[in-house]
Amino acid sequence: MEQILENIDELRSSQNLRLHLSSLKEKEFYYFKEKIKNIKKEFLYRSKIHGIYHSEKVALNAYLIGLEQNLDDIDMEILMDAAIYHDIGRINDFEDAFHGLASANNIDKVVNNVIYDDVYNLKILKAIIDYHSQNDKKLRINFENYEIKEEYYDRYVKLAKMLKDADALDRKRFVEKCNAALNPKFLRFNISHKLINLAEEINKFYWKIIEEKNFSISELEYTESDCLHSIGFDFFRLTSVLDKGILSYKRMQMEQMTFPKNFEGGNSSLWISVVPTSLIDKKGEGFNHFIKRGITFFCDTQTLYKPLEYNRKAEAMSKGLPYDKSNYIDELYAYYEIPKNDIIGMFVVKEFAEKDVRDVVYLYNTLHYETLKEKIMYILKNINYNSLEENIELCNLLNEYKKITDDYEDSDFETRRELNIEMPHKLNSLLIKINDIISNLIYEYYLRKLNKNKGDKLQVIEAVIYEFQKSKVLCYYIIKGDEEYIFTLNRRKYTYTKK
Repeated sequence: MEQILENIDELRSSQNLRLHLSSLKEKEFYYFKEKIKNIKKEFLYRSKIHGIYHSEKVALNAYLIGLEQNLDDIDMEILMDAAIYHDIGRINDFEDAFHGLASANNIDKVVNNVIYDDVYNLKILKAIIDYHSQNDKKLRINFENYEIKEEYYDRYVKLAKMLKDADALDRKRFVEKCNAALNPKFLRFNISHKLINLAEEINKFYWKIIEEKNFSISELEYTESDCLHSIGFDFFRLTSVLDKGILSYKRMQMEQMTFPKNFEGGNSSLWISVVPTSLIDKKGEGFNHFIKRGITFFCDTQTLYKPLEYNRKAEAMSKGLPYDKSNYIDELYAYYEIPKNDIIGMFVVKEFAEKDVRDVVYLYNTLHYETLKEKIMYILKNINYNSLEENIELCNLLNEYKKITDDYEDSDFETRRELNIEMPHKLNSLLIKINDIISNLIYEYYLRKLNKNKGDKLQVIEAVIYEFQKSKVLCYYIIKGDEEYIFTLNRRKYTYTKK
């Protein structure tokens, strides 16, 4: 943050940063700069997710909200102290409804401003810090727990909601498909909605600096191996992989390409999840869940990296490294891209290749509704379906799915523990119905493309071949083996013509 404040005039590409910071009066800019400069870092939780970087960004959000709401000097000081030190009681980066209480219990050791000689200012500070990790329904009871005078209730409510919004805005550090991503509908102030773009921009700036500063592949164990990468039954992505290679999310951005993910793995934006052929005999979950159940590419020898352990997630994210989210013993990662010339074959396991396209899975269970919707919209676009609203049944099922995930997001920590047992079953039941609708639409699309009659069986392998032949690959064989349909590309060694 100090780097931003010292070089605000040089941030030409950062429109929102310049807009908001340059609009501060000299006295306001100086106050914020001094507040950041004097953060007592020794009290902060040491983390790239909830540590100094998070505190600085929440402080900026809180300050801008406070200015717009015309806070007086005392309440601004309370809000800023809460924004900076609201996570000092954390012991990990996971969701924890009690870390606010732990932070409140330790705040006496940190703040020493004379305003806290008034015991009720200190109580309000503690109360809003405690409340920031609680469910909104506990706003009143939390106030009463701190035995604050009733005449201060409105002050408490306003400051508590400001802190919640300031903290929530920094959820823009998470990708949209992540369960922890910002949901704007929960923001409480109009100014908070206006700060969303700023929050996104400042996080891009932070992550760029962090990755450049910390990125180091040399920290990872690696091996050399041929490898397998599956795209599930995403027929529409097949041609892109054959013509451009297997690309990480960041590499796709450079090519101005967008493909939705089924869910968030541990590969951030720089890595590609693969199963090395050297581990196939272990028949791990990566192989059984993904390689066998989709369109899979066989790639020539790559340098493959072992992810960091899951308990090092924060470190991995801050360094742009993969982490072991799924605990698959056979999952490794390729860095940035696998060039198209290194893809030497493709296969589909016979068991699935000969299934009707209506009998395979296209959608996966996710707590993030937008991830599911994005995948559905992507499929609809590729089969020339005009809009989601054309299918009322699909809309109703998606709305029901959204309600369940929204209720989960709205629930407190204890309620979530109960929901964790039953919710996956509810979502999966809905997902089966949604998948049936999507698979029937895909079936009808390929019937038209392959000039088949309604009611005919349409095998997965027929759709695969149809999409494969759109690619620029000029030399290949298709072999029907005992267990797989194999496409041999022979890009570099031979020159065959299409057969």
